[in-house]
Amino acid sequence: MHHLPRALILAISLSVAIHAPSQAVPCKSQKIPPKYPPHPSAKDFTTPPFHVEVERDGKNGTRFILTNEYRVPLTAYVEEITPVPDGQEGGVEHVFYLVDGLDPSGDLMSPIPFGLSTIRGISHNAGRADAQPGVAALVWEDGLTIGPDNLVQRIVARRRLSSEYHQHAIDLLQTGLKEGWDANRYVSEGTAREEKWHAMSVNRELNLIVESPLQIVVDNLERMRRENPGNTERMAKMLLEEQFKQKEIIDAGLAAMVGPQTGTSAGCIQ
Repeated sequence: MHHLPRALILAISLSVAIHAPSQAVPCKSQKIPPKYPPHPSAKDFTTPPFHVEVERDGKNGTRFILTNEYRVPLTAYVEEITPVPDGQEGGVEHVFYLVDGLDPSGDLMSPIPFGLSTIRGISHNAGRADAQPGVAALVWEDGLTIGPDNLVQRIVARRRLSSEYHQHAIDLLQTGLKEGWDANRYVSEGTAREEKWHAMSVNRELNLIVESPLQIVVDNLERMRRENPGNTERMAKMLLEEQFKQKEIIDAGLAAMVGPQTGTSAGCIQ
């Protein structure tokens, strides 16, 4: 496992202090309904509903351009990087790199709408032939998938794990609000959970920062402890609302792939 500096994660932390919280409601278990009617399967397309272009520049390296040509947003894909032909030591490795636009802390800040593209730079080895980038698997918002099952299942696994991470943050906030924790208690309890679950490490296979929602919550509450501890409850409610919203997005994307998931109502306090 590799670890990222806290300052890097803080760059994507929530700017919630300026927003008023919505009223909390009791939690109710519910099935997340599908957003779209049944989608076609990959075999229904005469040509794949996406386009990949590779731009090579001797000075600036290689750019990978992926364009969505399907009617709904493209939410995730697995990029395949084929190594340089000579296989010399130190060359680019053959890797599969997972990108999910439902997770705003990742490489894709939002899904790719129909007709639009995402552009990424690819590792470049000076004096050698560039590695060849391509797309090995894709997932759209309505659940359409293209690619081998083992790679599609990586996206499923990432979304399940991401949902679990958001739930850990939700559990911390709900417990604190129910028991009336002060800022010191939130930070101590949150830090203990970060250590228990190895927050800040990186799952390389799924390209996922471990427990990043929990870490973002703890860092915001730590800031509140320093700057305005009397406002801790209000901050906790706003963080809880935001965590529910983000988890709903992940769960909806997961439901589109594997069927409805059982969840809880957004903005509730157990």
